[in-house]
Amino acid sequence: MQNHVRLWAVLLAMAAPLAARAADYADPACVKPTKLVAPSATDSDAVLAYNNKVRRYNRQVTEYSACLKAYVEKANADIKAVQDNANVEMARIRDTANSDIKQIEAKIRDAMAASNSQP
Repeated sequence: MQNHVRLWAVLLAMAAPLAARAADYADPACVKPTKLVAPSATDSDAVLAYNNKVRRYNRQVTEYSACLKAYVEKANADIKAVQDNANVEMARIRDTANSDIKQIEAKIRDAMAASNSQP
């Protein structure tokens, strides 16, 4: 029973910092493109100004897309690192628990053998 409590304590101790880090994980700092509004006038100056806005908007979309892609790639790498660390810790916990269980089982066998050898 004591080993189960210790195992749960270790698991909870591992989970708390992960939850805190996830809550503090930065949102993307990507700037969304400015919405385009079609010109109400159709004179050449208005059309030229609108075309310039379209070019600026297209640049903003390209930058925004690149920023989001970089954010997702970094976030996925961070997720992989968390998973890898968790797997290492879980293997360590499993190995420790298995060792503890074998020791306890050996004590049970010894106790049973001692009780069976008593007249």
